[in-house]
Amino acid sequence: MTAVTLTFFPLLHFFTFLYYTDPGSTFFVLLMYLFHLQGNKTLAAFMGGMSILFRQTNVVWVVFVAGLMAADIVQEWMNNHPHVKKKDKNQQDSLTDIQTIQSCFKLVVADFKYAPQNLVKLIGLICVQCIHYIIIIGLFGVFVYLNEGIVVGDRSQHEACLNFPQVFYFVSFTVLFLSPYIIRPSRIVDFILFSVKNIAITVGFLAVSYALVNKYTHVHLYLISDNRHYTFYVWSKIYERFSFMRYALILPYYYGIFSLLQSIRYKNIFWKLVFIICLCVSTIPQKLLEFRYFILPYLIYRLNVKYVSWREIALEMMIYMAINVFTIYMFIAKPFQWGENVELQRFMW
Repeated sequence: MTAVTLTFFPLLHFFTFLYYTDPGSTFFVLLMYLFHLQGNKTLAAFMGGMSILFRQTNVVWVVFVAGLMAADIVQEWMNNHPHVKKKDKNQQDSLTDIQTIQSCFKLVVADFKYAPQNLVKLIGLICVQCIHYIIIIGLFGVFVYLNEGIVVGDRSQHEACLNFPQVFYFVSFTVLFLSPYIIRPSRIVDFILFSVKNIAITVGFLAVSYALVNKYTHVHLYLISDNRHYTFYVWSKIYERFSFMRYALILPYYYGIFSLLQSIRYKNIFWKLVFIICLCVSTIPQKLLEFRYFILPYLIYRLNVKYVSWREIALEMMIYMAINVFTIYMFIAKPFQWGENVELQRFMW
């Protein structure tokens, strides 16, 4: 049912009918992820290479799959480490995220001091097991060197920057489409209790987020000049019209991050770290606020969310369908012109 629902995911559904790279890019990345889950490294790496031909930044998701494989190897290394007592081995799966990181750090330090050859073996094993992905990443590195950059096309409009609020935009985007799972009374209560109980974390998050939003918010020329795209209206009607809004939304961002992490709490800390790192690498360098950049991290996240009831997945489908009806209607029935330009323009993602 999840697979059927995701076929109607609004951004992907909309661009299925237009000549864009997103359907092909998404197809090969998800196929790579599927083959990875099935343990077929050769086909997974091949599909990852194919995905890069559609969009260069898909190399991040090849790194993601390689990172998941490395994480599994590290987890197994921890479980079988001689410094872990037999009674503790049975408790490894029940450790909290913080305890798992602490345990991993202690084992690395112990091996570094007393048995560095074990760390060499671990690194060697990771390289051997991930060699298929390393080859793809290496070939991509050769391309970047020969091309003198990652961009193919107009480089002046694709300059990298540190746009940290992109992560917050992704969180808002995901909360909207996954609202049946994310916005629940019980989750809101849990968030309030967590915020009060961990006041230092709350204050720290708000302070750091304020600094990031204040200093690292970038506005691309396309965002404020191309009124065909919905991002133009999101920015002009919310962020640009009300100068305080970018700061007022920090608290909702905090709830969104808390709730998104809660929905994948069953995943181990290594999976979460690899995903968060790849999410940041794929979004933060982008100056342009473009919803299409969120498709892959959204789908990968969504595929790892366990739904609670049929009611929630039905609501998710209804949200998708309602948005699809609206966007397709606007595209077909509401064309407009740019001044004296006789060509019709259309609303789109």
